[in-house]
Amino acid sequence: MLDRLPPEVGMPIALMNAQAFAETGLTQYNKLADHYRESRDSGQAFDYFMAMRTATPAIVNLAFACELLIKLIVWQRTGSYPKGARAHSLVDLANLIPEDARGRLRAHFDSELQSHKSAGKESPLTIVDFRCSFTADNGSSNGPVETFDDAVASVDKAFVIWRYVFELKEGTPIRSIDMRALVLLPVVLEKEVGTYHLGKQTITLGSVSLTFDAAQTESA
Repeated sequence: MLDRLPPEVGMPIALMNAQAFAETGLTQYNKLADHYRESRDSGQAFDYFMAMRTATPAIVNLAFACELLIKLIVWQRTGSYPKGARAHSLVDLANLIPEDARGRLRAHFDSELQSHKSAGKESPLTIVDFRCSFTADNGSSNGPVETFDDAVASVDKAFVIWRYVFELKEGTPIRSIDMRALVLLPVVLEKEVGTYHLGKQTITLGSVSLTFDAAQTESA
């Protein structure tokens, strides 16, 4: 869709979509985080069925937001972006980002991570020990991520796996996910994308005309 619209229209629409997916995912993540805290503080059993109901949409929406944002960054610099079934790997997409932008993303991630750590227990991102998997011993973990590159690698194909997680056969290993990576990455990626002024625009997609009037700031 991006390359079928003029940049002054396609960019803001894609960015708003990415923001919406991130917000939806974060809402589900916060439900999961609140339940985890309540269970921990009260000593009650953790409800893993509730965790699956919230973890799955949180992972899928946040991972897809990351995909859209990375594609936006690539599109900004090349005028195109990968498509098709093979274009969901965040590692492959991130490898298309020029090194100067990757350097800024690494710095942004480090800054966000340090802010999170300094917030301590009151931070809404405190839950870094929770691993989403069907059973406690299913999957593997390399520990909490500490860098942008590690964060991208840790959730590389999360969108592909978790959107159809109910189709996985019993015993299929699922890579454990440090939820902190999925929560911080959209924030970091959006900083590199920047924001766009859309203003009053009317576009036609097929037989449908859409009018937008978004008050966004100028691009970075």
